[in-house]
Amino acid sequence: MFRRIQAAVQTQKGGVMQDRLGDTVQQINDWLANMFQLARRLDAYRRDEVIKRDMRSVPTEISNYRQRLNLERDASVRQQMEAAINARTTQGEALDRLENMMQKAEFQLEQSLAALGTIYPQIQLIGARDVDSSRTQRLQADISGQVSTLNDMITSINEVYTYDAEHDVGTMQPRQPVRKTSAAG
Repeated sequence: MFRRIQAAVQTQKGGVMQDRLGDTVQQINDWLANMFQLARRLDAYRRDEVIKRDMRSVPTEISNYRQRLNLERDASVRQQMEAAINARTTQGEALDRLENMMQKAEFQLEQSLAALGTIYPQIQLIGARDVDSSRTQRLQADISGQVSTLNDMITSINEVYTYDAEHDVGTMQPRQPVRKTSAAG
């Protein structure tokens, strides 16, 4: 697809049209690079055995702790169990957020792939008279929007799930505590 788009741009007869569409090709290249980054993060997430295990085990562990808590009489043991329940609940919430974000990323990737499929015919439709037309500007704005959306999605994922490209693995990030600020009185 990308090569067809490049070829379509190269068939333009030099000048402003080829320059403008050349910028568009660079944007498309950035778009493809972002799609590739997102796909690799999704692949690493789906292969992550620790995440899979935790998604299955955390709800069961919380339930087991709560059952044991109801039977426990010792106050210090109860306090430890409550702390464990709170920690596992926080972990479960983080796993849920991560799963939701990854589902959004999958849908965004699908949407971007579909949008990418519309670019080639649009470039074919752009003629020399369209160099400064709203059609060309709209195409460039659409591509910029896709690149920006994918960048935002990758940044959001990076906040909760770090991807190590060298080793093709991801790791979940601990949630940063919310800082409480006091009002100066």
